[in-house]
Amino acid sequence: MISCNGCNDACTPFPSRDRDLSRSAENIEEPDHALIARELKALSVNERNELFDEIHGVAKVLDEDPEFVAQKLAALENELEKIKSKPAFDRAMFLSPRYVKDTEFRLKFLRADRFQPEKSAARMVSHFHYKTELFGEHKLVKDITFDDLEPEDAEEFMGGSYQFVPQKDSRGRPICLVIQKLFAYKSWQSKFRTVWYALMCAMEDEESQKTGIVNVYYNIDLGVPEPLYFELIRRIAIIDSSIPYRSISVHYCYNMAALRPALELYQMFAGTRNRVRFRTHFGSHMECQFSLMTFGITRSILQLDDNGNLKPGVMQSFYERRRALEKAREDINSGRIDYPAEMDVLLGRGRPYQNYSGNALLSNILNVRRQEYNEASRFEKTVIAYDIVKTIHENGGRFIQRDESTDGWVEVPEAVARDKVSSGFRSKARVQESQATKRNVEFALKQVQKRNKVDRSEM
Repeated sequence: MISCNGCNDACTPFPSRDRDLSRSAENIEEPDHALIARELKALSVNERNELFDEIHGVAKVLDEDPEFVAQKLAALENELEKIKSKPAFDRAMFLSPRYVKDTEFRLKFLRADRFQPEKSAARMVSHFHYKTELFGEHKLVKDITFDDLEPEDAEEFMGGSYQFVPQKDSRGRPICLVIQKLFAYKSWQSKFRTVWYALMCAMEDEESQKTGIVNVYYNIDLGVPEPLYFELIRRIAIIDSSIPYRSISVHYCYNMAALRPALELYQMFAGTRNRVRFRTHFGSHMECQFSLMTFGITRSILQLDDNGNLKPGVMQSFYERRRALEKAREDINSGRIDYPAEMDVLLGRGRPYQNYSGNALLSNILNVRRQEYNEASRFEKTVIAYDIVKTIHENGGRFIQRDESTDGWVEVPEAVARDKVSSGFRSKARVQESQATKRNVEFALKQVQKRNKVDRSEM
């Protein structure tokens, strides 16, 4: 037996390219692990020991006494204020201050970066940026549920290619199991939406936030990766920089030398923190599973059979438990508006309101029916306003305004909604009148300039 990359535990033999990285980091030879060697050598003795303690599950969990937590939360707020350009974060604050300011939500980010407020602030800003890109603005300030996944995402998720196994390792840490041969390879966005959902589900557990997670890539008998796999690797920083989780270690099990280029590419894009925590296990199913046992990860925990296949019913069981939980939460929150839905019309002034999707829809409807409204009688205008409110409601929208007492939103009465529509027509009429006046003034100025030019030529 020889030790696996980066530790002194006995693991199964693997090819000579996967050489030992001991705690001293002195015996790493060029060129195979030159980058990892430099990064390990750059760490102090204490940092290196802390790294390996984390990998083996014996690191101390930070003491979160109330005074310490309060100080770090205040420091996080200060760091967020220092970041001037954060449009997605600012949009989230507009849509639901309660969601963004929630203490438990912010603690996830602090724990992910070991209570380093500057790093946590950058992660929060990145979180809302990529959440907008992957799920859209209308899901920016809500916890992503299974129903929020696209059909292709749901299919990918239920395939079991990326999952958290039901049982934790012997040190009480959650295990993320990645089986690459089950990847559907629809698009990198689809894959990352499923990863986002799985990770955020796992991070609801406070203990998992504190201990971090263990990643196991189980790629025995995997052929040459598809091109999209390399695209996923190149974009892996999206996940690592935006989701509030701590990756304690990455164990990569394989038995084909053809995968080494993919491993090298992963290490290139994984970033320093993940790179020095990367461990390879080369061999058969039995050999790799035995090797993982030295890290407290048994075959029974991984829910794999003797041939490395996922046991039947694993994902269905998770799905049923998760859907029941999400349904219960939905029932509890029914009637409360924490954030606007996509088709909601927001009552208020300023661009944040005007640019919202529901308000844009209303504006388009007003443009279409403006002439009809202008030519209508007073009674007919009321009917038109009522009809437009009805159209918004039929499309799943509501007319809502900010509830300052709760930092949430509240639906306004139908009469107020009709007034909003009528006010919209009047505003458009004023804009049209203003534009007509501006055109008339510009025309008059041009005529004066033209006459002056003629007069000068006649002199």
